[in-house]
Amino acid sequence: MSEEISAITVVQSDDGTAMPVVSRPQTMDVEREFASKELLDLLDKVQIDITPWIPETVGESLYGVVFDIVWVDNKERTGFDPYWMVVVQTPSGRMLGFHGYHTVVAKNLALKKESGELSKGAQIAISYRGEGEAKGGKNPAKMYNMALIPVQ
Repeated sequence: MSEEISAITVVQSDDGTAMPVVSRPQTMDVEREFASKELLDLLDKVQIDITPWIPETVGESLYGVVFDIVWVDNKERTGFDPYWMVVVQTPSGRMLGFHGYHTVVAKNLALKKESGELSKGAQIAISYRGEGEAKGGKNPAKMYNMALIPVQ
């Protein structure tokens, strides 16, 4: 059973009169005790904070278990072709997102995803190796080493 709450706020209009503003009803989470484990797990997935992993120093590494793999297709906003973002749960429980939009790593992630090596539950280690050599007037490639232990 859900319980609805409405909030009323009073604001002052341009002419000085008070005007009540009623916000939309908010549903309280009173049904949690009745939810199945599967629904609670689903709720937990949407309430996690994912921090982007942006290495700055050669040798920085990200490792843990693949929690999720998300297809990012928003070229208008990001400026990048579609790519895979890998959400990694570190040994301490942090959720870090590795955005694989750099050309070399994007191809590598796509191949590993297609082969089945990259999947939820796989163990993953990624190390930033720095920038490669710039060729043909293009920016230098961002270089990463990646290793996976697939789910059996």
